[in-house]
Amino acid sequence: MILQSSTHSRAERLIASLPYALRLPATRKGFPHVVERIAQEWEVPRRFLALMDELLIDGRGNREGFPFDCILELTALRDYYLKQMRAGLRERPAARTSAWGADPESGGMRSRFPL
Repeated sequence: MILQSSTHSRAERLIASLPYALRLPATRKGFPHVVERIAQEWEVPRRFLALMDELLIDGRGNREGFPFDCILELTALRDYYLKQMRAGLRERPAARTSAWGADPESGGMRSRFPL
């Protein structure tokens, strides 16, 4: 029960942190377990995007699918997430450096040690 309660709190915190237009009212009402899964994967972009693909694309061919209003909410949330993730990457230019210190745009090597 404690795990379920903390997961529920995580979902509530995520929803509260989102812009009002992205708070998933139809999805929360009809599919609260989906909102909990979204909250669990939110911090890891690769896992979050894989989950969104799983939710939005029927890979098995035998699912009924979400109602249209839920599809719109989930798609808008995915778009918001991608925009926020890209904005976060632009704010951290050091993240663009490869493991060897190469700047991918200049094609050259950057010294890690000042001369």
